[in-house]
Amino acid sequence: MFDTRETDPFSLECSPAQADSAALDCSYLFTTPLIELLDLALEVSGEIFVQIVQALVVLAADGYPRAIRSTPARRNAALRAHDGNAENAASEALEEDDCAEELRERLLRLVPVVGLPSSLLYPLWKLLRRTCLVASLFGHDLQQESVLASVLLAAAGLGATPLGERRLEMAAKALWQRIAGRWAKSLPVAALLAQLLDLQGLADNAVLQHFRDGPGVQDFRPELDPEPTLADFLQLLREAGRQTLEAAAGVARTWRSEA
Repeated sequence: MFDTRETDPFSLECSPAQADSAALDCSYLFTTPLIELLDLALEVSGEIFVQIVQALVVLAADGYPRAIRSTPARRNAALRAHDGNAENAASEALEEDDCAEELRERLLRLVPVVGLPSSLLYPLWKLLRRTCLVASLFGHDLQQESVLASVLLAAAGLGATPLGERRLEMAAKALWQRIAGRWAKSLPVAALLAQLLDLQGLADNAVLQHFRDGPGVQDFRPELDPEPTLADFLQLLREAGRQTLEAAAGVARTWRSEA
């Protein structure tokens, strides 16, 4: 459905002007009752969820050039807006819903995810994105595997674990168990979505407790990567097309040393 010119405002065969115009009115593709009902009838396996979450949290932290702004760049902007006060910036990050519909479209277009419907992908993305931001605001290095594992644990509302146990796969499994139950191998999307939405309202305190003791950010003046424009994203799609989530997230990267 998404590859046809009749329904795809981001079709690579559209002119830039046509695509820009169509993109302003494309939210119906992901919010119609029919699509949501079809999503809710599906089941998601724990194995697929764990794989996707590991890639998704890396993408949430790093962003993607010309499509999704990196968390460190968003962190610096937030600290500048709050005169370097990480606590105020973190509180605002947890309160506001800053994931615009346009960003949702960009994510789903860039990395069509197999095995996780958009009705579940988007709230999960929002939860991980803002948790990454809070961690970064307090100076935690998102290039370290243990920090991203802590992001997943904090998003799940779980307590801290010893450093040696902070592995991304283990944390992703803990998030699944927190949402689906310890022994569940799969669960309907409707049940997972209800649990995830409940979790979003309960995790804020755990997120702050996890990351308040960070080293802080000494220099937040650099802009780093700028906010991507719609024109940037459309050009990226023309050049590279869609990718797998793992390719976009660069999951095979080498983790930065904990030292």
